[in-house]
Amino acid sequence: MLPTGTREPFALLETFAVVRGEARNLETHLDRMLDSAARFGIPIGRAMLEDAAREGVASTGEEPTLVRLALRRSGALEVSSRPLRPAPVPVRLALDTELTRFPTGLSAHKTTVRDHLVAAMRRHPDADDVVLRGEHGRAVETTISTLLARIDGRWCTPPLTDGCLDGVGRRLALGRGELVERPLTTVMLREAESLAVLSSARGWRPAMLVEGASPQQD
Repeated sequence: MLPTGTREPFALLETFAVVRGEARNLETHLDRMLDSAARFGIPIGRAMLEDAAREGVASTGEEPTLVRLALRRSGALEVSSRPLRPAPVPVRLALDTELTRFPTGLSAHKTTVRDHLVAAMRRHPDADDVVLRGEHGRAVETTISTLLARIDGRWCTPPLTDGCLDGVGRRLALGRGELVERPLTTVMLREAESLAVLSSARGWRPAMLVEGASPQQD
């Protein structure tokens, strides 16, 4: 049985950037939605997804835009868009003060089940984004991006088994050999040579930890 988000009915999500009429990494976004749909038994075909994506791209103007596809459990597909606003650089990250219990069976999929992400941001209103820690105590991801740390000269990101989203930007960077998977403790984050966040829409952005309340254990 599929779970239901408290903010809107359950849906699989894909959000991709459209810049000057070109959709970024669109094929990989569609691949991920099809993979997730198969996992949850949601009826959908690639042609339908491609038609919806074309509709979303056609609705954009000159300004950079985020197009969202929402696939409901019935197979209904909704298309919406919003402006792609400039984002802060470097990204100011807060280490969450609480451990996050990620939704069972959902963490690797992008869905509307996001209450745990909203709660983390509310705990750190002065930060641009928040580093979530799983019940194992290790860093997993931020509320909106893949987390990266440069350690011993290599860019590292937590493995999917630690509970992170299978992000499109993450998939592509791993495939190009730009990242390696490695469990990340909070000590490792504090001692890392550099930090960054990664998303398909905004790419690779430098990040930094901000001062404030921080977890006492790793």
